Parts: sequence; C-alpha cells; structure tokens
Amino acid sequence: MCSYESNGFPKHSLTWISTKEVEIGTDAKLLIHKSSRYDTGLYKCVVDNEVGLPLVARFNVQVEYEPKVD
Repeated sequence: MCSYESNGFPKHSLTWISTKEVEIGTDAKLLIHKSSRYDTGLYKCVVDNEVGLPLVARFNVQVEYEPKVD
C-alpha cells in the first residue's frame, strides 16, 4: 500500500500511474490486490494544484513469485 496526505489551497488532484503509464487511481491510497508478476515496475504518484509544476513521486514495485515451468 502507498499513501499520500495533503491539505492546502487550491485543492489538489492526485493520480496514480502504473508501470504501463495507465491511470490506476485517484484516491489518497493505492492498493494492489492479488498482485502478480505483471505488477512489477515503476509507478508514479502525481499531485497537481495547477500552481507551478506538479509534484511527481516515483517508486519501484517488485513482486516476488514462484518460478513457472511449462
């Protein structure tokens, strides 16, 4: 779980972006339920209040999993 807290004016927007550059949430907390090997990668949290530049936090998610044998 990742989380973010803020208060201020003007009101901010928050966007979580996945490793595939897809918007995956706008809540203060990001939960990845039933993670899989495909969830591994770089994620971003973008906070913007339209004053100045957005704040971007990047973090790496590494999912450990058992090897798959075909």
